Amino acid sequence: MLPLRDNPEKHLPRPLLMQEIERYEQEQDDEDIDENNARIIQDGIDMSKYSEFTSANKSGGEDIRYDNLYATLSYSSLQNRNLSLLSQNEEQLEGLHEHHLNDLATIEEEYRQDLSKKRQRIEELNVYRKRRQVVDFKPVNDYLNDRWKDGLKSVVELGIEAKRMDMDMH
Repeated sequence: MLPLRDNPEKHLPRPLLMQEIERYEQEQDDEDIDENNARIIQDGIDMSKYSEFTSANKSGGEDIRYDNLYATLSYSSLQNRNLSLLSQNEEQLEGLHEHHLNDLATIEEEYRQDLSKKRQRIEELNVYRKRRQVVDFKPVNDYLNDRWKDGLKSVVELGIEAKRMDMDMH
């Protein structure tokens, strides 16, 4: 456990940490944009300037830099929190992904059933049309065949009658 600060003027308030994060993000804004104007996710805050936890004092000894310790601790705890949230979200996202895949499979099956029903209706309609053509065509065909036969009979009879008249005249 880290000791509390002795000097209140050297106290690093939490908003200052947030200001440092914002300053870092502003510095990186220009560097974070690629040719397609897409944001590039960086690894996070550069912790190299906070990695020195001791500094030499005037008397030749070393002072502990609590600000750097607290900044590193804050960053580490935030990073840990982010990673735990990510792991929780991964489970939820996996569940949502599975649910979405199941929904898509259900929709696909419904489309296949609808397509099958439509094909069946088309086939039934074609059978109905063929049956109707046959049923409707048969009486017309019979009528036309009868008329054709009657027409042939009348032509033959007229030919016979014309031949008789021709024979009677000669």
